[in-house]
Amino acid sequence: MSDQDGAKLERVRELLLGAHAQEQERRLAAMQTQLRDEVDRLESELRDRLASLETFVRDEVAALDSRLEREAQERRDDLAEQRRDLGDTLASIDRKLTELSRDLEARTGRLKGDLAEQGRSLRDVVEQAESRQARRLDAAATELGDRKVDRTALSALLNELASTLAALPRSDSKS
Repeated sequence: MSDQDGAKLERVRELLLGAHAQEQERRLAAMQTQLRDEVDRLESELRDRLASLETFVRDEVAALDSRLEREAQERRDDLAEQRRDLGDTLASIDRKLTELSRDLEARTGRLKGDLAEQGRSLRDVVEQAESRQARRLDAAATELGDRKVDRTALSALLNELASTLAALPRSDSKS
């Protein structure tokens, strides 16, 4: 085929298919434009959503950070209050222990005084009982002394009895 035939054939094709090809090219261009617009819209929407998500995440992180800081401050405040309460409790316990110690010392002093008084009273009772017993013993000794026969007097009495018996005539009862 010659170049001329090829050009003719191309022309016939263009006449037959040209309008259709142009329509296809126009459609393709419209679709490309539509696709570019859709891609641009999606990119814009994606950017907006990412910005919105970034803002949301930033706000949430800030809120969490704020809440954590508040909770940490509350815990510090609670801890400080518990320390104060514990200090107050310890001071109260210390005061009560001091008061109990003083009360114990006072009671111990009173008990010592009472024991000393009872000891003196008991010593007086013992001394009185001892004195009574000594008087009774002395009385019993005096009574025994009064009842006891003097040895010298007994000896003299027995000697006198022996002399009297020796002076009496003897009677022989051997008969």
